[in-house]
Order: sequence, then C-alpha cells, then structure tokens
Amino acid sequence: SVEDAYTAYQEFNYLRNSLRFSFTLTLSLVLIFSLLGASWAAFVFARELVAPIRQLVKGTQAVAEGNYEKKLRVGRQDELGFLVNSFNEMTSRISNARVEARNAQKDAESQHAYLETVLSHLSNGVLSFDLSLRLRTTNQGASHLLEQPLTSCIGSSLEEIANNFPGLESLTSLLIEHFSTKTKEWQQELVYPINNQKKTLLLKGSSLYAIDQTLSGYVLIFDDVTPIIKSQRNAAWSEVAQRLAHEIKNPLTPIQLSAERLQRKLHGLLDDDANKILKKSTETIVQQVAAMKSMVNDFSDFAKPPKFVPQLLPIGQLVEDIATLYHAQTQQLSVDIESGLPNILADPIRLRQVLINLIKNALEAVSDIENGQINISVCQLNESKSVEICIADNGLGVDNSEVNHVFEPYVTSKVKGTGLGLAIVKKIIEEHGGSIHIKKVEPQGANFVIQLPLITT
Repeated sequence: SVEDAYTAYQEFNYLRNSLRFSFTLTLSLVLIFSLLGASWAAFVFARELVAPIRQLVKGTQAVAEGNYEKKLRVGRQDELGFLVNSFNEMTSRISNARVEARNAQKDAESQHAYLETVLSHLSNGVLSFDLSLRLRTTNQGASHLLEQPLTSCIGSSLEEIANNFPGLESLTSLLIEHFSTKTKEWQQELVYPINNQKKTLLLKGSSLYAIDQTLSGYVLIFDDVTPIIKSQRNAAWSEVAQRLAHEIKNPLTPIQLSAERLQRKLHGLLDDDANKILKKSTETIVQQVAAMKSMVNDFSDFAKPPKFVPQLLPIGQLVEDIATLYHAQTQQLSVDIESGLPNILADPIRLRQVLINLIKNALEAVSDIENGQINISVCQLNESKSVEICIADNGLGVDNSEVNHVFEPYVTSKVKGTGLGLAIVKKIIEEHGGSIHIKKVEPQGANFVIQLPLITT
C-alpha cells in the first residue's frame, strides 16, 4: 500500500508541470477573453453613450449650413435624450420662424411693390420727408407736375433742393414754414411759376407717426387745380354774362326806337344847326345801342351758346371758303391745306364763327406792322387721330403774362373789346371734343393751334 501510494505520488509529481501549464494556459485564455469582452463592452457602452452627442454635432453642422429641417433620432429617455429632443424642438421653432420671417418679408416686399406701383400711377404728386426735412420718396406725378427731376433729389434737404432748382424756391419755403411748426395737417394753394406760365397747386401736408405715436416724418400730396379754377371762374363769368345780357338787353330797343322817333318827329322843325346836332346825337345813340347789342349778343353766346348741331363737314373746304372771303381784302393771307383730308363731325355755323374770329384777330394784329403775314394751315395728325388747324401771324403777339389767360372771359388788350371772343372760341372747340392753345412765334407773333377729332369707326 505504501508502494502503491508512492507510485501514485510519483505519477502525480510527473503530471504536476503539465497540470500547471494546463491551468496557466486555461487561466490566461480566460483572462484574455475576459479583457477582450470587457474592452468590447466598454467600446459598445462608450459608443452608445457618445451617439447622441455625435448626432448633436451633425445637427449643429446642418444648422450651421442653413438646414433647419434636420431631425435627430431620440433613442433614450435620459438626460442626453432630453438634450436631443430639446435640440429638435429648437430647430423646429427656428425653421418655423424662418418660414414666417420669409413670408413676412415677401408680404413686405409685395406691399412695397404695390405702393410703388400705386404711387407711380397717381396723377397727384407725393413727397415724403424725414424729421430733418430730407426728401425720402417721390413719384412720377410730382416730377410731372413740377417739371423737375425730383428722383435725383432723394436724400437732399429742402434747402439743397431749392439751391439746385431755383424754380422750386417758393414751394420749398412754404414746406419749411409748415413742417417746422409740426402742424398735424394743413392745406394751401400755391401759384407755381413754370416756363413763363403759372400753375395753381393745391397742397395738402400731414405729419407721419410711427406705431408708438412718435413723429417720424412728413408727407405732401399736391395736384394741379388750374383747370378746376378756370372752370369755376368761367362758370361764374357765365352767370355774370347771363345777368348782364338780361339786364342790358331790355332797355336797348326802347332807347334805339326813341332816338329814331326823335329824329323823325323833329326833322324839319329845327333850324339847320339844330338839325345837325339832332342828327349827330341820334346817330350816336343808335350806333352805341348797336355796339351794346353786339356786346349783349357776345354775353348771350358765352353764357348760353346756341344748340350744337353736328354734321359731316369737309374741314379743308370750310377753311378754304372762309379764307376766300378775306383774299379780296388783303394779300397778307396764305393758306396751306393738306390734300385728302377726311371729313369731321362738326357744327359748320359754330366752327365758321371760330375761324372768322381768329382770322379777324390775326388781321388786327398785323394791321399796324410792315410785311405782316398770316398763314393758315390744315393737316391730319395720324398719331392723335385728329385734324390740326393753325392760324399764325407775325404781329405783336401776346405778352408772357397773358399767355395762360387769353382764353379766359373779359381778358383783352383791345380798347373796344369785350374779352369774350377767345373765351367763346375755346368753348366752341371744347363742344367739338377738341382743344385749342396758343404758341409764341419767334421773333414775334402768335400761333393759335386747334385740334379736332376725326370720326372713329
């Protein structure tokens, strides 16, 4: 048994190194695999831990590039998940805010373009100024009414505008006076001289206030009311003419009849000297009554003209016929009529009155000068579809101060004139749907230009 035990001991002793190596190898492998497993587990855990942060990095890069639509995946419910979810909410709000801001910008640009379109098509003039009275905005209507390139003045003060454009001095002085007092609203008429003419402008000024009701600037809206004032003046003069015609006409016939009766009754009853005095006196009365009747007829024509009776009229032939009446009286008249002129729709009696009046005025204008000339021309204007009649003379012409008023009632330079002739002429031409204006002829003279519309089909 001792021997068996020793034998067994010897066997185990022999196997001791092998078992030690086997156990060492096994434990080493277990340790290696454990370390590898731990490293792998640590890597996976670290990756899971860093994944939300990596998503945040990519998300911030996308935001930096302007992409606010990128959404990050929320895969956990801890603090990092809350951070990712907050980032998604932040980018969503920024994206919505950008869309709203873009829409608001589009609306603002659309409103600005709309206002620009409205302003550019307004016939009224519109000017806006800041608190230092520097021009901020203007429109085409303002440049057209003032006949100045106001767009080049944007950013300039009223004083600088007055220095650059002396013709605007009266306007700028008035604006400085009103805007300096910071009056909320004001209105005033201004007579604006331009190119030897005068326009009456109706100015309406107002203060501009911001949303918080603080003063932010001023605006001026104005328009040319010259035609309206002329129309009102003509209406008033028509009323005056109508009353004068009524009041004067009634006693004229009895006066004339009484003078003629005195002449018949007393003729032969007085001595020669008394008869001469009677005859001269009664003839003077009759002549003056006839002159007053002519004036009353002018009043009546201006206040209530005869009924307009239009018909197809060969305008060239009408002008030629009227000019023929004056050829026997003077050699100063020349006529130039374009061939093939179409007919117009007009009242021949009224139009004849116009032409005779203008030719008579032209003859009077050249009566006191040497080499006086009157030229009548008729031509067709294809662009405006109208016929143009020009009656020009080289007489003394019209003063610059009277150019804008020659067609107004009771404006005349003649000693014996009533001042209604050209007013009646203008009214007749306007009845025909046409227009008339006067041009100065250099070195002297005047040119009356009539435009009458052609028949449109």
